[in-house]
Amino acid sequence: MQRTYFDTKLQKDPPLFFVVVLLAISVSLVAPAKIVYAENAGSQEHSQLSAPTPENTSQSTQNSEASPSHGTKPSGDSQADNAAPLNGAAQTNANTESSAANQNNAQNGASSSLEKSGDPSQPSTSESSEASAPDSPKPTSGWEKCAEGFRYKDENGSYLKNWFKDSDGWHFFNAAGIAARGWAYTTNNDIFYFDPSQEHHPALLGEVTLNGGRHYYFDEHSGLAQDRWVKLPGGNWVYASKEGAFISGWHYIGGNKIFYFDTEDPTHPALFGEVVLNGGRHYWFDENQGMASNQWVTLANGKRVWATAEGSLAESDAKDAKLITDAPSGDTEKPDDNNTPDKPSDDPSDKPSDKPSEVTWSTETTILGEASLSKDALVADLKAGLAARGISYPKELAEKSAATPEEFVDQLWDAATAEGVRPEVLYAQAMLETGYLQFNGDVSAGQCNFGGMGATGNGVPGDSYKNVHEGLLAQAQHLRVYTGNTPLTSIVDKRFGDWLLNRQKANPATTIGKLVGSWAMSPTYADQIVSILNRL
Repeated sequence: MQRTYFDTKLQKDPPLFFVVVLLAISVSLVAPAKIVYAENAGSQEHSQLSAPTPENTSQSTQNSEASPSHGTKPSGDSQADNAAPLNGAAQTNANTESSAANQNNAQNGASSSLEKSGDPSQPSTSESSEASAPDSPKPTSGWEKCAEGFRYKDENGSYLKNWFKDSDGWHFFNAAGIAARGWAYTTNNDIFYFDPSQEHHPALLGEVTLNGGRHYYFDEHSGLAQDRWVKLPGGNWVYASKEGAFISGWHYIGGNKIFYFDTEDPTHPALFGEVVLNGGRHYWFDENQGMASNQWVTLANGKRVWATAEGSLAESDAKDAKLITDAPSGDTEKPDDNNTPDKPSDDPSDKPSDKPSEVTWSTETTILGEASLSKDALVADLKAGLAARGISYPKELAEKSAATPEEFVDQLWDAATAEGVRPEVLYAQAMLETGYLQFNGDVSAGQCNFGGMGATGNGVPGDSYKNVHEGLLAQAQHLRVYTGNTPLTSIVDKRFGDWLLNRQKANPATTIGKLVGSWAMSPTYADQIVSILNRL
């Protein structure tokens, strides 16, 4: 067989041959690696042949995540991506860290949807969710009419209590959220009047005419002015009696000071300076000291005159001195009232005060006394009470001489005033006992027994009376006896007896609150009467 060149060389010089072959193989393996290195070196400034360390991979991941926050998409040739083919473990580590970082950002809500997608054209998922969520409907606020009257719902859907002011003035809502109506007492015994003729019953403030032409004054500090001087806006001074009505004529004020209040002016202002009264006699009234007597007085024209013991002005202090006028001599009219307030002061203030916390008729209100409301107020409440219960005025009462609510109130008013009982108290008690003339208990309408007198329960119907007036008069007499007083009119109360009168004299029920445990055993009996009074 013919030998080749390599056979000859291998036989002659075997070591050299193998060295050449190994060198050729090495060159063929190393050259491509250098080419790859050269290509990568030209495109990446920081590329290395060695596998990236975890520290470098972490930094690479952070840089790729930071890029979208500036509104750009992540680059496809980032260091983290290009380093991955050099070492599989490094790629896995980088992906793990990147995934953990993205998961953490998603949980914390730190990245917006733009940061998550890297595409500013994609809408924010969170913003879309918020925009699509419907708004919660807000409750309607304002006035509402109910069976008991009016109430007011605020923006939160709650009914107001306490004081509230709107375009027509101040209103007060009791514990049940019902607007006060008519006369109402505060817990500190201040009194306000809430106009029943206006729809939402605003409080009347300033000078007010009520109860058949009587004048009263209500201020925002203390409600009804009572037993004190009041300065009206026009500058006149008036004096409010203990009941609140302005007084007129001669009166003692402050113990022994005498003032005269004009009887011709409807507001009855106090008269000051030189005043002509009693058939032409002249008197002098000082704003602080009242009528001058037994002293010299300088008139407005500078003339000095003498005020006699009875107050008439005379030419001198001599006993036989001529009076300023030629009117016949004689005693003047005597002052007839003895009130003791302080001297006039500039009160009330023009500034409004904080309103009191609660209005209610007091359980301390006396059973005996004068009317504070009008008949119209009671008629309006009776009609409203019947309408709220869906019933008509009882025909049985029409057959007993009270054909209408107006006639019923007229007869109630007459019966109450005849016995000195407050008509409002008698009315409220009758409405409580009968359920606004429903008569759902043992007593029937035809009995004309409006106070449950003699109805002891278990089907016992109690007393009966021949007509509405007699039944109401009997109830008024019974109330009067409970205060420890003998009836003023011919007795029709079938429950009356000396035993009852003597018992009540020993422990009189003079106020609404004291009817509990005597007239009725229910601990809420007086409160229920007061609740009805709140609506008048």
